[in-house]
Amino acid sequence: MNVTAPRDALFSPPRSIAMLALVYLFGIALFFLYRVAMVLIFNDRSNHPAIEELAQAFLIGFRFDTVIVLFALLLPAVTLPGLT
Repeated sequence: MNVTAPRDALFSPPRSIAMLALVYLFGIALFFLYRVAMVLIFNDRSNHPAIEELAQAFLIGFRFDTVIVLFALLLPAVTLPGLT
């Protein structure tokens, strides 16, 4: 007997996982846009850092933002139905 799942079921995550992923991406994008705005607004007050320094700052900011967003999503991830 050949029992297979529908093709869509194999490639689509549960709605709760997809929602958490979208909220994560929204949070990261929001923090990134705030960081870009800060660089643009306060560019005249800075000592004009090199591109490498800005890239390193954005990488460190991405890591920090990931931790913050994931901590914020911890409780919803635990309490959402369908994850157990």
